[in-house]
Amino acid sequence: MCGTCGCGHDHEILTLEERVLARNDDLADEIRTLCDRVADVLLEAAARRLDVSTKTVSRWVSGTTEPRLRDLYRIRDTFGDPPLH
Repeated sequence: MCGTCGCGHDHEILTLEERVLARNDDLADEIRTLCDRVADVLLEAAARRLDVSTKTVSRWVSGTTEPRLRDLYRIRDTFGDPPLH
């Protein structure tokens, strides 16, 4: 029985559950933000090593454009051959 209003529900447990769920949502948002930041840093680092803009690398990764042949050679020379799947 509820000690607050006598309705038969346990409001304290429900409130705790809601707080845990809200915290999980906050944590998921924080993880997504961190992943976005890491991805940005990796794109910037790759762009620097390849001597192209971050926007160029972003376009390659998203499939908006494809690297030119000379860029493909530079990618291979910088990062090695891609692994076989």
